[in-house]
Amino acid sequence: PGNGWAPDVGGLRIWYLLRSRLGCSLMPVRTTADWVAFESPHGGRVLSATERQALHRMREELSRAMGSDFDAARALIDSLLEHGVKLEQERY
Repeated sequence: PGNGWAPDVGGLRIWYLLRSRLGCSLMPVRTTADWVAFESPHGGRVLSATERQALHRMREELSRAMGSDFDAARALIDSLLEHGVKLEQERY
């Protein structure tokens, strides 16, 4: 969607809904695990306990899905959890 996914729980849910409805791969353009790792020291908002739980649930839900976009989504979730922040796409 657009120029990437919003790197937070809501953005991932939107991506998953679109991906499910369209039935085709939707790859991120800019919102990647590497981008989160690079940008997280420069700001962002700390993930709440609720957001962390939701990311863990989504990670589990996507654990068996096949496809490079699912791989990218899992990596993005892992990076968000590792760095403990959510970032706004407007940071580009």
